[in-house]
Amino acid sequence: MIHLSDFVRTIYAPTFLYGQKSLRTIQEYVGAICKYIKYTGNPLITELNPYNHAKFFTGVRAENLSEETIRKYCQHINSIWAKAGPEGPNNRDVLGFLKKTPWIRPPKPFRKLPREISDTFIDKIYNEIPLCPECYEFPTYLDMELRPVYWKASAFNVNGADDSATHDFFARRQASA
Repeated sequence: MIHLSDFVRTIYAPTFLYGQKSLRTIQEYVGAICKYIKYTGNPLITELNPYNHAKFFTGVRAENLSEETIRKYCQHINSIWAKAGPEGPNNRDVLGFLKKTPWIRPPKPFRKLPREISDTFIDKIYNEIPLCPECYEFPTYLDMELRPVYWKASAFNVNGADDSATHDFFARRQASA
């Protein structure tokens, strides 16, 4: 059988990358395969198994790369293996070297934590929002585009202006439109 590096260089890249992907994308795919070969020792394509995947994943984690970079490597390698595996309903232009497609579980995507809001800001919002349902009615002179802006300005009272100043501002703005 054929080694992984030979498969990518002689079969996969000419078939799916050259002429179809940008140079940067090709470099990303080659970089991912080079990392895989670095940690697994260029296995035969039929020897792609969970043990090799674990060696690759552990080695990349030891490099202190970001989770997003490791995720990118895993996704590139998985897309290469998908074309080496059997045909499926969403993957018809395959090469069919493998009976079962190997797969590396990429790390979960990083989600930014929401920004913390100070207690004083939350207190100000609760103190400024009216409690009665009738207070949520908008003045009739506001058109539909200005109503969300009016609600934010009056509810959060951002500039510290009293409610009459907010009404006057929007009345002038509507009159000039």
